[in-house]
Amino acid sequence: MGNDLTAVWTALNERQQFYLGTIYDADQAKESERAAAGAAGKWDRIPCSAAFVPRVRSRSAANGLDS
Repeated sequence: MGNDLTAVWTALNERQQFYLGTIYDADQAKESERAAAGAAGKWDRIPCSAAFVPRVRSRSAANGLDS
C-alpha cells in the first residue's frame, strides 16, 4: 500500500470516499462532544462507536446512499 495516502484515497470510488469521510467526520464530532462533556464532569458508559452510527445513517440517507 505504501505511504502515499492520496493514491489510496483516489483509488476509492465515490461511495467509499463518502462513507469513509462521513465516518471520520462523525467520529471527530463525537470525540469533541465527549471531551467537552468530560471536561464538564459529565461521564457515561456508552462507547463512542455506538454513539455516531445514527449520524452516519442519516447523512448517507440524505445523500441517497442508504441502500
